[in-house]
Amino acid sequence: MSTTNDYEIKAYHQTIADFAKKEIRPGALESDRFPFADFNHQIIHTLSKNEFLCPTLPESAGGPGAGIRVLGAMLEEIAREDASTALTILIQSMACTLLIESGKSDWMKKWIGDPLKNNSDLLALPVYNDPANLLDSIHAVAKENGFLLNGSLNYIPCLPVAKAVIVPARMEESDTIHWFVIECETPGVSMSDPIVSLGLRGCPVSDLKLQNVFLPDNSLLLDGKNEAMRYEKLCERFRGPLTAISLGILKGAYTAALSYAKNRYQGKKQIIEHDMIRMMLSNMISWIDIASVAADYACQLADHGEPYPPSVLLSIQNLVATAVTRATTDGVQILGGYGYMHEFGQEKRMRDAKQIQAVFGSLPLKKLEILKRNI
Repeated sequence: MSTTNDYEIKAYHQTIADFAKKEIRPGALESDRFPFADFNHQIIHTLSKNEFLCPTLPESAGGPGAGIRVLGAMLEEIAREDASTALTILIQSMACTLLIESGKSDWMKKWIGDPLKNNSDLLALPVYNDPANLLDSIHAVAKENGFLLNGSLNYIPCLPVAKAVIVPARMEESDTIHWFVIECETPGVSMSDPIVSLGLRGCPVSDLKLQNVFLPDNSLLLDGKNEAMRYEKLCERFRGPLTAISLGILKGAYTAALSYAKNRYQGKKQIIEHDMIRMMLSNMISWIDIASVAADYACQLADHGEPYPPSVLLSIQNLVATAVTRATTDGVQILGGYGYMHEFGQEKRMRDAKQIQAVFGSLPLKKLEILKRNI
C-alpha cells in the first residue's frame, strides 16, 4: 500500500517534469516517425539507468517500490513530452507485475535483473486487446517437458523492439488459462513488419504469430482457473496511470496552444484576445482540472487496494480519453495551419490522444462494458 502524501507527489511531479524536458523532449518528434526512423533505444537506456522504466518494481526485487499514484505522476509528466514513452513504461510496469506475481525467480532475474546493472531489455504485452476477448487467440497443448503453442495476436506494442512477449493461452485439455513468457527468437515465433499506427508511433506495434512453438516448462508463468480474471484485474489496477497519460497529453496540448496564442498576432492584437480562442483555452483548462482529480483518484484506489466501485475506473478512463481527444483537436485549431505540421508537435498529440483510447480495448466496447457492469 502506498502512503505517498500530496507534498511528496508534488515534488515528484517537478522532478519527473525536469527529467522529461531534458531527456525525452529532444527526441520525441523523431521517434514518432517510426518505422521510418530508428527506435529511440537511448531513452530506454536512460529510463532504466534512472529506475524509471519499471518504477513499481518492489524493493524486494531491487526496484524503487513506487506505488500506482507515483507511477501516475510519472506518466503524466512524461506524456506531456511524449506519450509513446509513457505507454512503454506502463507496459513494462504491467509485465513486471505479472513476473513478480508468478514468483519465478529465474525469469525475474533474467527480465528484471538488477536495476543497478541497467537492464533495458523490453517486454511486450497485448494491451490493445480487450481483456475479456484476449483469452482464445492462442491455444496450448501439454507435451513432455513443455508446451506446444499455436495461434496469433494482433497489434502488440513494443513487440518489434522487445526481447520477449508475455501472452495468455488456453489449455486444450483443461480449458484453463496459462500465461507464458516467449522469447522472440524462439523457433516458430514470427511477427509482422512494424505497423504504421495512427498515434503513439514511438511505441512500435507488430502482429504476433505462433506456429508449433515449443516452450519448456519454465516458460510457464501462471496457470489455473483464476487466470482468466487475472489480466482483467491487472488492467483495472493500471487504469489510473493510463488515464494519467491522457491527462499528460492534454496538458502538453494546452501549454503549446497557450504559448502560441500569446505570441501570435492577428488583426493587430494577440490571438489570445479573440473570444473563440479564449473559449477553446478555457475548455482545455476545465478538462485539465477535471482529469487531474479523476486520474489521481483512480490511482489512489489502486494503491489502497480497496474494492473498486462498479465501472468507476472504466468510466474515468473513458471520460478523460474522450475529453482529451476533443481538447487536442482544439489545440490544433488554435495553431491554425501550423497545428497540422509535424515539427510543432500538436498534431502528434491529437493522434496520440485518439490512439490511447484503444488501450485495454476499443472505446465503443468499453462504453458497452460500463452499461453491462451496472445492469
